[in-house]
Amino acid sequence: SKAINTLTTARGQQYRVNLPDGTKVWLNDSSVLKYPASFNAKQERRVELIGEAYFEVHKDKAHPFIVKTSEQELSVLGTHFNLSSYPDENATVTTLLEGAVKVKAMSAQVQSHNTRILRPGQQSVLASSFTLREVDAEESIAWTKGMFMFNDEKLGTILLKVSRWYDVNIVY
Repeated sequence: SKAINTLTTARGQQYRVNLPDGTKVWLNDSSVLKYPASFNAKQERRVELIGEAYFEVHKDKAHPFIVKTSEQELSVLGTHFNLSSYPDENATVTTLLEGAVKVKAMSAQVQSHNTRILRPGQQSVLASSFTLREVDAEESIAWTKGMFMFNDEKLGTILLKVSRWYDVNIVY
């Protein structure tokens, strides 16, 4: 079947879903996840994300798990990672908690070194450039436990997240 499921969360709303392959996904507010109703007869498990989600991917070496966002494509065999790719933020941020992932930038401006392999505790930031840094990975998934954790983040970015979370508009 070619049926595609679309899961959408509103501002201030979160949702947890189990995909057909056993992968667990926590979808943050103001986000969209598209995934096939079945992964059967497919070589790869491909989903699309707008916004933010935390994935605990069910291990299946024969069928790579791929998450596509507007700016990048992430490939994985079995792992835990957080991916933030909101249209109103100028960066796609991938944080790895467990396993390994390969992240590929889709934009033409980062053609050289457009692929990064992440190890646990690393975060890739894709904006006008494509960088890799060591982080406290647990901070990236604080939202799945109903908490905010901000370190060295710009006030504008913080207020954007707070406004989405509580469904309010903040002017500063």
